[in-house]
This record gives sequence, structure tokens and C-alpha cells, in this order.
Amino acid sequence: MIQNVYLPDSDDCSDYIQCDCSTIQNGHLPNPEDCSSFIQCANGVAHIMPCPTGLHWNPNILTCDLPENVEPRCSTLQGSQAAENPCDIDTCNGNGICVVVNGAAVCNCFQGWLTDNCSEHVCDNVTVCSERGKCNRTTGECHCEIPWAGANCEVCNASKAVDVVFILDETGSISDAQFQQAKQAIFDTINILTIGTDDVQVAMVTFTTKQRLHFHFDVFDNSQDLIANIAAIVKPASGSTKIHGAVDFTRLNVLAHQSNRPNVRDVIILLTDGNSRVGGSEATRKLKDIESAKKIKDNLNAVFISVGIGMDIDRDTLKAMASLPEYYLETDFDKLGLDLKSIIDKVVNCKQD
Repeated sequence: MIQNVYLPDSDDCSDYIQCDCSTIQNGHLPNPEDCSSFIQCANGVAHIMPCPTGLHWNPNILTCDLPENVEPRCSTLQGSQAAENPCDIDTCNGNGICVVVNGAAVCNCFQGWLTDNCSEHVCDNVTVCSERGKCNRTTGECHCEIPWAGANCEVCNASKAVDVVFILDETGSISDAQFQQAKQAIFDTINILTIGTDDVQVAMVTFTTKQRLHFHFDVFDNSQDLIANIAAIVKPASGSTKIHGAVDFTRLNVLAHQSNRPNVRDVIILLTDGNSRVGGSEATRKLKDIESAKKIKDNLNAVFISVGIGMDIDRDTLKAMASLPEYYLETDFDKLGLDLKSIIDKVVNCKQD
């Protein structure tokens, strides 16, 4: 699309004076750079339109015509181009209109198609897939993260059956009082869920550089017994942080366990106040943390929520681990209860703000 063109022989403009389509608003003008196309003015906006292969624009009769019937100006200009038209080869993949500009093929892509050769299909909406899924550039369809659905991942589908696993940091940097606050936040979250064999099931892992599996998904069928068991967990006196170790352990020993129901959405919630201190250089540890979450996220039926607590977190790594930007939570121990409950209410129950 162009706004202005140069028309050396036009009655509407003097030689090489900028001519705006607003002077005629609606109508047709010759394209001085390419005789095999013309300019269509629509509501004051100029559009380059191609003639059928082998024809030139004839300004006298305002239609595409045989080259020999067109004024000499156009025949002379197009003489060398007529033998070999760059648009003779479909450079737009059938998803746009090819025109010749300065001797080169240029694609005017149809709505929804992108790139120089119109090979990528943009998904619906300016914000691609509402940042809740991935756009398939071949089909133009959104592959939505659970629980989102719809053409642009705009619809939240709450599911009755969900398997939730908490991965709770219990390293030495967390005091006993703070650990109790973290457990209370989990209690508050459990109380907004419907716990049962046909509803939400919960598993629990705590970690330092080592991991402890406290129970699988199918152990508790009511919130009272579930909360009582978590309340009995006592953190070790010391220990460093190895996030990727805990996430990998959860994938292999919890998500791969027979108690994880097939065709049921998995929600993984990582809660940590720090960053990995073990597992190679700092850069290597970051990559391992992100890769451990990616192995879980590659299953589109799984949602990964990362919760950073306090000031000593690796914000960028935790954000990269989360399934979506909105599934990263940064908070402190005093606010953890409300913040965690709020994000789980959105992910599991589809509660909107």
C-alpha cells in the first residue's frame, strides 16, 4: 500500500510532483514504475493492483490491455520487463498479490499473512493468542495453554478434575516461622479447591539439594486429612537450593506416577525464596532450572506456576520457568497466602479479577 505516487504524464499532477490519491479519492491511476500494474484509489488511499500476466495498464480506457495498445510511454518503460516478469513465479505462496516495484517482485499479503513471501499466518488478535498459548504460523491457529481455549485463547475452561503438586523450598534460608507461613498459604489454597478422587487431587514435594516426596496424588480424598499431613512436615535445619533437582524429581517421581490421572490437567506450583546454588556455574544452573520446567511444559496438559518469595530470588529464571507471564508470582511471606490463593483460583477455578 502506498500513499503517494509520481505520475510524469498525468493530467492531475505536473511532472514528478507528488500526487496524493485524495485528489481523486476514488478511481484509477497508472503506475509509472510498472506497466503491468496500476494504482487504485479507494477513499483517498492508493493500492497497487496487478494486471493479468502479459497485460499492461491502459490509462486511456482505464483497464488492462495488450501492450501494443498502450501509450508508448508504458510500452517503452516495460519493454525489458515484459520478457521476464519477476511475478511469473508465485513468490507469495498463494497468500497475496505479487506486483513489480523497481524491477523486483513485492508481495501484498492478504489479511492475516506475514513475511516477504506471505508464508506465515498470524493468529487472531494484536496480542497473539492473548499470551496464553502459541501461534501456529502455518495454520494461523492458537495452541492454547490449559485451561484456556477459543480462537485467541480467550475462554477459560474450568475442569472439575485437576492434579496439583506443590514443590516447596525448605532450605536453610527459610526460618521455621516463614516455613509455617508457606504451609499456611498452601492450606488457604487447598480450602478454595474441591478435594476428592473425582475432583482435585494434591501431591507434595519439599526440597533443598535433596528432595522429599511426602505423598502422591491419590493418598488423600478430603482437605482435612490433606492439611493435617502437610502441617506435620518439619523442615530440616539447613540445606542449599537446587531447583532443577526438585523439578526433575517431581516430573520423574510424581507426574510419571500411576496416581497422576491420564487426560487430567496437571498444575505444578514451585515456591522458593532463592535460586539454585548447586549444579555448575551460575549460567549453567539457570539453564538447568529453565530446562527442567520446559520438560514439564512441553506437555500441553501441564501448567507450571513459579512463585518467588522475598528479595533473593532469580526473577528472570523463575519467569522463564512459568508457563505464561501471568503464571509467575513475586511476593513475600506475609502476602503469600492471599497471592497464592488468587493465582490458583484463576488457574484451577477460572476466577477472573
